[in-house]
Amino acid sequence: LEGDDFELRTAESLAAGHARLQEESVDAVLLDLGLPDASGLHGLKSLLARHPGLVVVVLTGSDEPALVRGALAAGAWDYIVKDELAPGLLQRSLRYSIQHAASQRQVAAQAALLEAVLDSLDIGIVTVAPEGEAAACNSAGHALLDEARWTLVPGGAALAPRLHPLRTGAEGRRLDRSRYALGGQWVDVTVRPLEREGGRAGGVVAVRNVTAE
Repeated sequence: LEGDDFELRTAESLAAGHARLQEESVDAVLLDLGLPDASGLHGLKSLLARHPGLVVVVLTGSDEPALVRGALAAGAWDYIVKDELAPGLLQRSLRYSIQHAASQRQVAAQAALLEAVLDSLDIGIVTVAPEGEAAACNSAGHALLDEARWTLVPGGAALAPRLHPLRTGAEGRRLDRSRYALGGQWVDVTVRPLEREGGRAGGVVAVRNVTAE
């Protein structure tokens, strides 16, 4: 790998690897499952427990399917059998793993930013799956999940299920700025269907408190 856009650092044991990772950051770890102080998946699980998010590519002499599945399930990005090493395979595996992990971190950061933005709104937003379950909601949207509080007038009878905004969203129907009473307050409700490739995906319910208006 040296001279092929990679700079190598080595550790002869799991303990030495932990110590090195405490001292410096790396893009990825190439882990042998046969270290002197760690065999099998113990080393992998130990690394990821102490260094969450670490990109690990496993290198081992065994192609046992259970071990392969166990390593990937435990968090390894790739699994390479020593006897099957071909020119360029190790480099491609490391590049793919590093790039894929970076892409996932970027997506996670964007999702966290979007969640923070939605939670800053005073408009309640709930996405509803076709089965009728709330798939996600922002902080203000939690009030929408208490169906018993929904009425047409403050203190009135609960809405029939068919008229409930969450049911409207689940069925992919559209609702344009309709007014309801929710916990004794007036709210404006808008529902829009969600469409994804392959079919209907439920809907989005947005609620704004208009009591003071």
